[in-house]
Amino acid sequence: MHANQTLPQGVQPGEISFVLGHPDRQALPIEALHEAAMLALEEPLRPLEYGPEGGDPELLAFLRLWHRQREGLDLARNQAMLIAGATQGVDLVARLLLAPGETVLVESPTYKDSLLIFRDQHCKLHGVKMTPEGIRPSDFETAIQDLTAQGERPRLFYTIPNFQNPTGWSTSLARRKTILKIARRHGILILEDDVYREIAFGAEPPASYFALAGGEGVIRLGSFSKTLAPGFRLGWLLAAPAIIERIQACGTAQMGGGANPFSAAVVAAYCRTAHWEDHIQRLRSIYRTRCETALAALARHMPAGVEWTRPQGGFFLWITLPESMETANLQDRFAVRGVRVAPGAQFCTPPEAGIRGFRLAFSFASLDQLKEGIRLIGEALAEG
Repeated sequence: MHANQTLPQGVQPGEISFVLGHPDRQALPIEALHEAAMLALEEPLRPLEYGPEGGDPELLAFLRLWHRQREGLDLARNQAMLIAGATQGVDLVARLLLAPGETVLVESPTYKDSLLIFRDQHCKLHGVKMTPEGIRPSDFETAIQDLTAQGERPRLFYTIPNFQNPTGWSTSLARRKTILKIARRHGILILEDDVYREIAFGAEPPASYFALAGGEGVIRLGSFSKTLAPGFRLGWLLAAPAIIERIQACGTAQMGGGANPFSAAVVAAYCRTAHWEDHIQRLRSIYRTRCETALAALARHMPAGVEWTRPQGGFFLWITLPESMETANLQDRFAVRGVRVAPGAQFCTPPEAGIRGFRLAFSFASLDQLKEGIRLIGEALAEG
């Protein structure tokens, strides 16, 4: 096998990559998943055939129990379905619930692939500046009023409330409550991308928008990609029954045979043996150590004027350069040192809002690579 075929997406041999949010390979529970796959295949027909549109019933039952035990959230059977990863959930919402030309409010910066999906569906995007406690409700209200005055009433607000990709920031409970009230008043649907919720380094995150809303007016996405393995391509979507019914009635759901039945059967077997909770606690410790290592290296090696976020969970932090610098002009300096980062413009709406920023993923590179890669970035920045 060619060497680069053994590396995950976007990682090249010999480089230190901070570009993508790959999991720590040492954190993948390979042995337990092997056992789960054998358990799933004890009943071979179910995981190898087409499944129901909503997904594997056993895994859905587990997820309903999980949300009740963890969050006190009681979900009816028609409020949840499995999806092929949270990104597919964004695509389903954009394709089925939005019309071309409708306006979507997003945090700026935000997850770049969701921006691509909304653009693929010909939606208009309007960014609301992200801060350490989430977007300001006053900015949210002003954006709605300004757009409505221009004849572009926003239809959807897309948010990553916990340990946001790319900043690592979380939206406070007070702001969630106020933003929810504003969204309701203006008839705006909230799409809550909550895939990092379990990767908390300290206190548990605040109540979700979905919980605060009683399941009305909010669609919430979850994923096994961050807490188990991205190769399963498996997540879940929580919504009001009418939205679940609409999504399950679409062509891809009707013909797809449910979200990845084999993956779902393996994950269900894994969860049935009570491994997931222990694994999540292990992940929290692993990624907390990685984040602390990155922050210590930044404090040691970044030149004056460089700023960075201090996440309390997740996979990412955001670095902001002095006004005299732009990330695009530094890529060659980074590359010649064998380091890559994700430029900030692709995460922002408008893109020019992110020209002095970049995302650094601390989830994949080894601890030694984190230290060395950040040292090399500091060396490149010190050249002026």
